[in-house]
Amino acid sequence: LSTESVDVSASTLSVYSSESASIASGVVSVSSSEVLDVEVGDFDLSSSGAFGIHSTEEASVSALGLSMTALESIRVGASSVSVDSGSGVSVGAGGKLVGVMGDGVEIVSDGATLSSAGRVEAFSMEGASVSALGGDLSAHAAGAFSVGGACLQGWKTYPTGR
Repeated sequence: LSTESVDVSASTLSVYSSESASIASGVVSVSSSEVLDVEVGDFDLSSSGAFGIHSTEEASVSALGLSMTALESIRVGASSVSVDSGSGVSVGAGGKLVGVMGDGVEIVSDGATLSSAGRVEAFSMEGASVSALGGDLSAHAAGAFSVGGACLQGWKTYPTGR
């Protein structure tokens, strides 16, 4: 017991408590030149101020389930981001869902559906193409349907043998 400072130096140091142990101070620092392992049953970490985890190497989080919640916003920034799922991926937004891609968008799927309770608009500064390589292409409108362009072409191919 000391009211001043206590220094402990040893090649191996073990501390054991059968009930509980606590450290209370204005500043607490733990450092290890090689590896720091912490093993517990349940782990809860809270901060009344800013909280950061920093590493000069890779960092990973692994769990049976993982949840992230913020009162204001969550931001993920990286030179590359990958989301992999063995099942479905769901994205929900109470407002707009906006994606800005500087180098294009590619979606590869066994099938795709786009539905909207309001308008659907597609706009291109260069050109647009819609193709149905293995079947029919159809468009339906309950109201007016218009097609226009500076040059409008159409063609029909006939099966061989005609």
